[in-house]
Amino acid sequence: MDDDAPLFIHSKINDTWKSQRGKFQKPDVLRHRMKIYLLYTVPSFLRQTNQNFTPWLDCRRGSIKEILPYIAALQEAGVIVTCDGGARRAWQLLDRGLTHAHVTRIDSDDMYDPAAVQAIRERTPQNHHSLFIRGYVWNIKTQMLMRIHHNSPPCYTLRQELAEHGFIKLPGYHGHNGVRSVLKPKIISQRLFLMTRHGKHVGRGPLASGPKLTGAARDNVIARYGLLKPVEFWEERNAKEVLKFVRS
Repeated sequence: MDDDAPLFIHSKINDTWKSQRGKFQKPDVLRHRMKIYLLYTVPSFLRQTNQNFTPWLDCRRGSIKEILPYIAALQEAGVIVTCDGGARRAWQLLDRGLTHAHVTRIDSDDMYDPAAVQAIRERTPQNHHSLFIRGYVWNIKTQMLMRIHHNSPPCYTLRQELAEHGFIKLPGYHGHNGVRSVLKPKIISQRLFLMTRHGKHVGRGPLASGPKLTGAARDNVIARYGLLKPVEFWEERNAKEVLKFVRS
């Protein structure tokens, strides 16, 4: 991918969670997920060694009223917010004369390694897609850390064409489970993402593989992702709006 090619790191914020009995809407789920996003996901963006990208959060259609209390914190964190599936963002890009963009996906409760964006720009073909398949799983409550190998995780980059109505849907693409089999992306085998476990997920998620990490291996990953000091990250930046929200 060219160094000047537009790149977004896109997440969707969820206001539902799935228990063993099915999917439910809970009034506190959106607030909980927004805190996870600001404490873990966004800091992983700001730690990137290559900052040539734009963080983008998309919320469910019709939930703009629920998102409004968090807008100030998100803007202070440098995140653009849409509630229209990305059409507004596509229009802005079209106004700049662009016909396509690369969009990197990650769930709003997961993280990218500091070297992820650099790897995306170096390894993603200019006219194609890429996929990460190796990472970690971190349980926020128990602080257990494990490695994961996933054939098609929600951590990938798509080259998408633009139109006035938004990004043109890729043929056969219906979500991350089909990215590898349908879109045949370039595989990036470095271990460059981390999934958190916090108790309120849309799906059950993949299982970690292998024994839990201990000792220096565990300490190195924790330090690299800043897993034990999420609030301190924003204190160092004097991010008043973010701190007011995550401490509430």
